[in-house]
Amino acid sequence: MVDALRPAYRAAKPLAGDLVDNMIRAQIQLTVCRLKRDPLLRRLVAQSGLLIVGGYYHLRSGTVDIVA
Repeated sequence: MVDALRPAYRAAKPLAGDLVDNMIRAQIQLTVCRLKRDPLLRRLVAQSGLLIVGGYYHLRSGTVDIVA
């Protein structure tokens, strides 16, 4: 599990602000990028107009910020 989060940590470490929050946002962006490279999903994007986006759900407020 630690190895899976290492790229998000590297992306978030130099950023100002809360490290955990920045890692979550970085992981969302990395996941969206990986999904966009998937051959099946790429075809659905091209043929059906599927949109792949990443959101950050705030437990306290119930709001979602689109991150990627």
